[in-house]
Amino acid sequence: MGLRKTGWTAAAVIALALGAAAQTAGENAPSAVSNGSREGWGYVLVGLHNVGLSDLNGPMVSQGYSRFGETFFSLGGGGMVILGRLILGGEGYALFDRTTTRGPVKGRLGAGCGFFDLGYLFWQQDQFRAYGLLGLGGGGWTLRLTDSASVPLENVLGNPGRSSTLTTAGFMACLSVGADWTVRLGGGEGGEGGASFGLRAGYNLAPFKSEWKMQDFEIDPGTKMGLAGPFVRLVVGFGGRR
Repeated sequence: MGLRKTGWTAAAVIALALGAAAQTAGENAPSAVSNGSREGWGYVLVGLHNVGLSDLNGPMVSQGYSRFGETFFSLGGGGMVILGRLILGGEGYALFDRTTTRGPVKGRLGAGCGFFDLGYLFWQQDQFRAYGLLGLGGGGWTLRLTDSASVPLENVLGNPGRSSTLTTAGFMACLSVGADWTVRLGGGEGGEGGASFGLRAGYNLAPFKSEWKMQDFEIDPGTKMGLAGPFVRLVVGFGGRR
């Protein structure tokens, strides 16, 4: 399974599992750090990421490929539990593929990331809140090169090397700040549920760039890659508080 597909799977699993866990924790968590409040939220993330690709675009252009664009759309999800001012959670997302061509050869570049989050609620008043997050996790790239030229079956059997998949993976950290607006949708004596709409901005850190690999073989000499760069994301969530 490619790393991009793994990123999509991680995003879906974290969005569902952590979202459900966050809701449960919001209902059953122990006393909060400051004022006894506790909340659980699951959410969807839709965003834009800017990633420097000069280390990859240089070799690609030298071999006759067009340059990859450096702005990626992303889609993912996650969940968080708010215990007073302490925030615990996790998130995962995938970057939509960018493409390049060289004659009949087509290249597709995508990525996936996942983080465990620790945060602090700076401010909350009525339906609004602002917070900061530190995420620790990992991610990586998948580069797939495919020769799409039509050839006879005999040629494919004689020379099957018409597709190559290269991957990287490594440790990452993420710093972000966010602000949400919540809308109450119902509730009772035990608590209330609702929806939230917010904006989150930050920067992904990749302190250790990783070498490309093809299956279990390192590319030597390889171009090292990371997933560092700024991002902005829309956050749409559902959850509740007690």
